Amino acid sequence: MEMKNEWVKDPKIFNVNRLRATASIHRYASIKELKEKQLETSSIVTIVQKVLRILLAVIILKEFVLLI
Repeated sequence: MEMKNEWVKDPKIFNVNRLRATASIHRYASIKELKEKQLETSSIVTIVQKVLRILLAVIILKEFVLLI
């Protein structure tokens, strides 16, 4: 299958399926507050990673059981 993307060269259609640029800037009152927020964030990330690992294991086991 050959794709014809002539429209990609058209500068009027340059931003198709693009999100606007944004910046995520966090301001903290002190170094202590920054460290507290980083600790909270890292704890949440760790929990999410563990949950995702468990879900992956469940999916793999489900597929394995279906093969038997």
